[in-house]
Amino acid sequence: MDDKGLRGKDGSTSSLPPEKLPYLVELSPDGSDSRDKPKLYRLQHSITEVGSDCTEDGAIQLLGPGILPHHCNLMHSEGMVTVTPHGPDADTFVDGQRVTETTVLRSGSTLQFGSTHVFKFVDPMFDQGGKREPAAMMRSRHKSGKKKNRVLL
Repeated sequence: MDDKGLRGKDGSTSSLPPEKLPYLVELSPDGSDSRDKPKLYRLQHSITEVGSDCTEDGAIQLLGPGILPHHCNLMHSEGMVTVTPHGPDADTFVDGQRVTETTVLRSGSTLQFGSTHVFKFVDPMFDQGGKREPAAMMRSRHKSGKKKNRVLL
C-alpha cells in the first residue's frame, strides 16, 4: 500500500500518530478492494484539497472524467471528517448518494470523486472503539430503549 502521510494545507501535522489518523484507501471503480497496491491518503488535522490541479504538499491530485481542478475539500477537525464539494459540478458521492454540501463521513463509508475515483473512508480511532462520536452528534434513547442518533445543525 502506498502510504501518503499528508501535511495539511496550513503545513500543520497532527498530534496523533500516523496509524491513528483517519484515511482514504483507493478502491477499484466498481467499489471492490481488488487493486494490487491501493493508494492510502492519511488525513491530517486540517483541510485536504482534492482536484486535478491540486499539487501542493498535502493535497490529493486526481485525474480523470468528472474531476474538477479544485473538486472538493476534506476537513479533519475535532474528531470528525467532512467532505465539501466546490460547487454543483463537482461530482462527489458518499455511499452512492450525490452530495452538494458539507457532509460528515463515517468510518466504512465509500467516497467517490468524478466517475472513476472510489475510496473507502477509515477512521482507526472509531474502528478501535475510541473516542469518536462527532461533536455535532447527540445520542438519545428512544422509548423502545434503542439508541437513536440525531444530527444537530
